[in-house]
Amino acid sequence: MENFENANQPPTPPFKENLVDFPARAINSDIPEGYPVLLKHFENNPEKIVKISRKENIYRFTGENDPVESPKSIEIQKKSKEHYSELAGKYNIAITQPEYVIGKDEDGKESVVYSVSDRIHGDNLLERIKDFKPEEIEELENLLISLMDYFEDKFNNDNYYLGDVGNLGNYMYGRKKEEDKDRIYLVDVEPVLNDLDSSEKRNFFYSRIKEVFYPQIEYAEKETGLTLSGVRKRYSDFIRNIEKKL
Repeated sequence: MENFENANQPPTPPFKENLVDFPARAINSDIPEGYPVLLKHFENNPEKIVKISRKENIYRFTGENDPVESPKSIEIQKKSKEHYSELAGKYNIAITQPEYVIGKDEDGKESVVYSVSDRIHGDNLLERIKDFKPEEIEELENLLISLMDYFEDKFNNDNYYLGDVGNLGNYMYGRKKEEDKDRIYLVDVEPVLNDLDSSEKRNFFYSRIKEVFYPQIEYAEKETGLTLSGVRKRYSDFIRNIEKKL
């Protein structure tokens, strides 16, 4: 497969293998029937999931509109991979590590990014939380705390962050085909970064944490019937630290 590092060449159809539709509701049953989620898998290897990202996906937080093969887009893809690797290595969050491939869409009309990652067999995390056992609740708490560690680190030390990783709907509880134990996996691994390079964008980060991430904590508590005191303490410290630097 051609990867993004070779994407300075004119985009061409990137796969010899046929792509066939993958049911998006197998990842998240809340997705309405017929909703245009562009998920595929290789016809001869259903363990590889392929998500199609158009330029409007990649730039939906920036207002920019560069082609996916532009230097700016390629830089976003490169940095996204670095961030996903960091989530796995530094923050111990299980990731379906992506490979990004630039090529024409299936109609041969538009350049797109194909995000190729391993299939996870299981259920969307939001659907499973209510049935979690104590050790699984601890894994969920660790995930939420690790995400706050990641967000605070990016706010203090980076110009970018992966905003969508704070949405628990982008995770599954399951396993790869060859694994024998379920765990929480981040499965939505598109190359989508938010900027932190201005006061306006840092304020957007703050509001997004309060309006999008904090409700995830509330949802987890509602579904488990527990007060996640360690998570709440970390959140209070996290917000206080961010507010000092706005």
